Amino acid sequence: MTTTLVHCPRCSNGLTSAGHNGDLRCPSCGLQLSSAAQAELKYLTDLEQWIDTKRSWVLEHGADDAVVAADEV
Repeated sequence: MTTTLVHCPRCSNGLTSAGHNGDLRCPSCGLQLSSAAQAELKYLTDLEQWIDTKRSWVLEHGADDAVVAADEV
């Protein structure tokens, strides 16, 4: 999964470059994200997407299959 941070996680407006070190800034709400913060947000977003996928799988296949799948991990 690849997620590119394009919109502000606070207000959903577009982000702009805030310098040469990869920082991003939201011109609307003023949120500034360092490269490290962007990487952490990307990780959390990818994790949320993975959780949503697993949740859907459990709902489709039922609890018994979910226990087997969890044991296989």
